[in-house]
Amino acid sequence: MNMRQFIKQILNNKQSIWFCGHSLGAALAIIAAAEYIFEGNDTDGNEDAVKGIYTIGQPRVGDDKFAEAFDAILGEKCFRFVNNNDVVTRLPPPGIILNYTHVGQELYLDRNGELQNSIPWWKKFWDRLNGIRKDIGKIGIDALADHGSKKYVELIKDNRSVIIPKLCVLFSVATSMIFFYF
Repeated sequence: MNMRQFIKQILNNKQSIWFCGHSLGAALAIIAAAEYIFEGNDTDGNEDAVKGIYTIGQPRVGDDKFAEAFDAILGEKCFRFVNNNDVVTRLPPPGIILNYTHVGQELYLDRNGELQNSIPWWKKFWDRLNGIRKDIGKIGIDALADHGSKKYVELIKDNRSVIIPKLCVLFSVATSMIFFYF
């Protein structure tokens, strides 16, 4: 039995489906959501069943063709949290190995832990440098410390007054849900 058949088997009340994950699990959540949508040969509204994809500390998963196809169908439902200097979110480097690129919408948590919806590359560059400077003298490596799932959860909780109003439309639609966390 493949994943799609399994999901169809457990759906009994037209529940909504959510894919979530951290790090490698985030990459798997993206691949699972894509497989669920793209592998379907029937027209049972699969993309409507998927209400959201939330990832934290996600590496790049596919090339530009994958990203284009994914974003065309799921881009508005896919939210990718990136914590300042999290090194995993920058792997593999773009354009070097198979032209890997990100999918979905980036929700950037800056060096002060504040959510930034849209930030130009040069501001992000300076913010990351300041994040490194801010952590000088602390135990551990900033790029690894920023990847921890506990840190992400803490920062997301701290920003819930900003995050929840933006995402509440998705939550209000779902009466019953099935979460797949990787």
